[in-house]
Amino acid sequence: MMRYILLLESALICLIFPIPVQALVVPAACTVFSKPGDISLGGIIPFRYSSTSLCNQDSGISLWGVRSAEAMVWAIEDINSNDQILPNITIGYQIRDDCRSEDVALWSALALFVDTCSGENDVKVDSNLVGIIGGGWSSTAVWMAKVGNLFEVPLISWSATSDELSDTVRFPYFFRTIPPDRYQVGAIMDILLKFNWRYIALIFSTDTYGIHGGRQIKQAAEANGICLALSASIQPYAPKYEIDEVINKLRKVPKVKVAVIFSLSTVAYAFLNEIQSRNLRLNITWIGSDGWGGSAIYKYNLGNLTQGSLFLRVMSRELGRFNEYFRGLTANNHSGSPWFDAYWENYKQSNCTTTKQCQFSEYTDGIRIINGVKALGFALDAMLKDSCLRNECYSKDKFTGMELKDYLYNVSFNTTDGRFIFDRFGDSSGLYRIENIQKDRNGFKHEVVGYWDPRNQDSQLDIDLDKMQFFGGSKSPKPSLCREECLPGYILVPLEEKCCFGCQACPENAIVNSSVCEECRETHWPNANFTQCNRINPSPVNLKDPIMITIIFLACVGIALSLSVAFGLWICKNHPLVKATSRELSIINVFGLTLAFLDVFTFVAPPTRAVCLVAESFLSLSFTIIIVPTLLKVIRIYRIFKAGKKSVRRPRFVGIRDQLIMTTVLISIQIGILVIFGSIYKTKPAELFKTPPQNYIGIYCGLRTGFLVSSVYNLILIVVCCYYAFLARKVPSNYNESKFIGISVYSMLIITLAAIPLYSTAGYILQLVTTVAAALLLNAYLGLVCVYLPKLYAVYFKGDQVDVEDWRTRTGSLSIRASQVQPSAE
Repeated sequence: MMRYILLLESALICLIFPIPVQALVVPAACTVFSKPGDISLGGIIPFRYSSTSLCNQDSGISLWGVRSAEAMVWAIEDINSNDQILPNITIGYQIRDDCRSEDVALWSALALFVDTCSGENDVKVDSNLVGIIGGGWSSTAVWMAKVGNLFEVPLISWSATSDELSDTVRFPYFFRTIPPDRYQVGAIMDILLKFNWRYIALIFSTDTYGIHGGRQIKQAAEANGICLALSASIQPYAPKYEIDEVINKLRKVPKVKVAVIFSLSTVAYAFLNEIQSRNLRLNITWIGSDGWGGSAIYKYNLGNLTQGSLFLRVMSRELGRFNEYFRGLTANNHSGSPWFDAYWENYKQSNCTTTKQCQFSEYTDGIRIINGVKALGFALDAMLKDSCLRNECYSKDKFTGMELKDYLYNVSFNTTDGRFIFDRFGDSSGLYRIENIQKDRNGFKHEVVGYWDPRNQDSQLDIDLDKMQFFGGSKSPKPSLCREECLPGYILVPLEEKCCFGCQACPENAIVNSSVCEECRETHWPNANFTQCNRINPSPVNLKDPIMITIIFLACVGIALSLSVAFGLWICKNHPLVKATSRELSIINVFGLTLAFLDVFTFVAPPTRAVCLVAESFLSLSFTIIIVPTLLKVIRIYRIFKAGKKSVRRPRFVGIRDQLIMTTVLISIQIGILVIFGSIYKTKPAELFKTPPQNYIGIYCGLRTGFLVSSVYNLILIVVCCYYAFLARKVPSNYNESKFIGISVYSMLIITLAAIPLYSTAGYILQLVTTVAAALLLNAYLGLVCVYLPKLYAVYFKGDQVDVEDWRTRTGSLSIRASQVQPSAE
């Protein structure tokens, strides 16, 4: 089925046969260099160059084409002289020109099989033709391969590299002795990655070589993370406006410093010549495929424009015997090629009597032509020997091109480049050399700086950086990236321009992980390079802070005042004013005030489990010890004066013993709460995290769940105390302690209620500690200032004005005998 499809495709070619072929064929296809033989090999070689479908017979002869033809003839004669290969069989040849034109190539290929030049309409097939050496260009090789499909004759190209020709379905009879483009695409990718050139332009020609090579560059670039800022095509023989359009597009991406040109030489040089004629300074390093970049660079004076550029060349060694043969040719001593005579005419001005005297440059393509001829020779030899073993010795009618094709896949022989074989696609492998255009005191030159070997799986690219010379003569490559250099803590983000990236700062608490901002946990903070999250060491409140210094100072003053009050109460314990206010309860109350002042130090100290346990316990207990005596005193005052209005009988449970028992019970309840809930909810330092996150964690003594229960208990005591203080407000104005107690407990309630929301919403460790410490200090100072300092002032500074009788007289206005009130105060 596949064969019929191929024949249908190729049959389009045959539509020309009913037409008088003499009117259609181009003259170049009728020029032939031939020699008869038992079997024949065809050769289609580009001798001239044509910019149109008709070959200009007046154009110059290509030295490359002349050498290629001589190499083919030399290889055939070498086999004919070797009795080990095809013994008793002579190989003939017929060689034609394709003018590097697809049209001429098609006609020349047909002319190998049919008589297209005699003017006769009858088709005469050359039955001796068993193979073709041809296809100096991929675009021409495609048409030759189609003709090979039609007549089932293998075609071996020495220079067509397009991967399109590796399609064994479309081109089952195509072989080549040069590596396909997929190898040099791999080499180009490795070069780009080697120098981190990831923002490039691609220019390719619109022929089978450029189109397929450009497509592979695009695919490989995408797979390797290389961005094509520009991908533009230029057709062969493109008009100036088309080239200008591509140049203008290239100028719009100024950050591109590397451009790959995958094209035929005609396109590449037309493009570069236009850049040079416009005197543009693009500062671009060019990466050239093997289709261009030879000595013509100097011919067009493109050295300055291409300095530092890199080019790929298939590495082939010179074949010494053939080169000696070619250098010995003269006008009167050569193979008889009609193109050699025309070529020789062009070199008469050099006064050369032999080609050796003309100092021709190195020629390595000949080895691939010779390998193609040898491959056909060895395949034919193996096939014919196998036929003799079957008693079917050589007869051209007894084997087909399809059979010869199978033998070509199995051919193997040694060459100067190593062992030669075809792979399953009909391709061969090879080594690439990398050439760098450099400038020295003598001008510009091609310098070999490295190699790329697809057979070396470990390290295919080998470049000597010390030999490299980059654009402008620099020894280091210029970056070709459209991205900003980001500082630590920034990530790259896409910009509107294609493949361009700018820098965006990550959050302060985030690190950069694979170009992504990754926030650290709240207990961690990025290091200096934003590459790792490190644990934040929690910090206690700063004791050097002015607020802390003030709090500590006030706590010290408060302790001193509390001790002074306690000492004063002890010294004046028998004074009527002290005795009348329940000195025992007062001492307990002052102890609570002192404990509150001391508790301030536990909250500002560096937190530990022990410190926090003490801080929380002292906070609850100090409030209880302050409130309970005050509560009992105000209840006692209220009950005494209320009972005094009704009778002279003393109320129950107002004695000092009863008061102390109740005090002990009420305080013990708080101690029990602290013990029970302290064992359930373990106290430990708490951490405070700032919002938004910062490189700081405050550590403080947090108030656990058990503290809520003890606080509720204290709140009940305060509310009850406030209630009785309110009731006791109507006692005689001469007995003003109840008013001072009322002010104290009212203030304590307000301060406590105000401290709760402040503490709950605090965002800084300083606020937390300050809120608790301030509540402790204010409540303690209110007790001192409102209750005890006025009393001591009266005792010490008004003592001569206050005696028992006077006190009794002033309290007598309550309608209670002082003798009845006095005992109740003892």
